[in-house]
Amino acid sequence: MVQNSKSQNIHKKSRGQTMVEFALAFPVFLMLVLGIIEFGRLLVAYSSVYVAAREAARYGAAVEEIATDVPRYQDCQGMRNAAARVGFLGFLDNPFSQVAITYVGKSSLTSKADCNATPSGFNPALGDRVRVVVTVTYQPIIGIIPQMQISSTAIRTIISKISIDQRR
Repeated sequence: MVQNSKSQNIHKKSRGQTMVEFALAFPVFLMLVLGIIEFGRLLVAYSSVYVAAREAARYGAAVEEIATDVPRYQDCQGMRNAAARVGFLGFLDNPFSQVAITYVGKSSLTSKADCNATPSGFNPALGDRVRVVVTVTYQPIIGIIPQMQISSTAIRTIISKISIDQRR
């Protein structure tokens, strides 16, 4: 009978020790898992912002004209829509304020014009480029990673006219 009581006492101590160890290890494990999830969200947001800037610049540098005979480099709303189409995962919810579009020269990055409205008077010279900067604010869910600005810049050369020499 003494043997049985001793065995039960050891079993109770062992259960109590397991609960204490779990209580100490669980918060650390939970923070690790939530940190991985938060970092994954940050990576998806950054990737989405990068692709949004690249897609808007690609749209603005394309040769073709849109339905109203406006060249794509003058279609500011089209460039913003192209960014919003692929940037929704990166918290791109207001393309007018989060997407900045400027036109720069071929030899320097100084701005020649910007795209606050449709720049119908802007006609690019050979080698001029469109620069798109997408900036969003990353809002963490938990707070393991702090709130931060994510920004990406894409620059593409505007292809407005291509002359083809057909002499052979």
